[in-house]
Amino acid sequence: MNIELGMRVKDKITGFKGVAVYKADYIHGCSRFGVQPQELKDCKPIEDQIFDEPQIDILDDGKLVIESIANVQKIEIGKKVEDSVSGFKGIAIGRTVFINGCGRILIGPKVSADNKLKNLWFDEGQVEYVKEISQSESSSVKTDSSRRTGGPCEKPNRDY
Repeated sequence: MNIELGMRVKDKITGFKGVAVYKADYIHGCSRFGVQPQELKDCKPIEDQIFDEPQIDILDDGKLVIESIANVQKIEIGKKVEDSVSGFKGIAIGRTVFINGCGRILIGPKVSADNKLKNLWFDEGQVEYVKEISQSESSSVKTDSSRRTGGPCEKPNRDY
């Protein structure tokens, strides 16, 4: 099944119908869609619901209700990344793309000292890959030997 954002879809279990307005992919292989009903309740939009992709059927022969703005994926799930604004680092464990073209990345950090794990979402445009220094790069880092650090002497000096 090839569900595209902007298609009318229906949940197989509940019968909930609407337009696919966002898609979220996760590192464990699950794809989920946010489905926004086209009806109003008390003159307000009905809240969207989220469904796993295999649970959704396409309606209306796959016609788009609204065309999605193209979004080029910049960040690959499973890579080490950092939010350039906050400095929050971790692994990109999820990506959501919305019908308006906005992409968001879910970053999973290492477990904190208090054994808590807090995954956070960031706009894809402000997330960057973390450059890792290889062993050969780290061993080839030159230090300024002319600057003394106050540590051990290179040659003993016995001129008292």
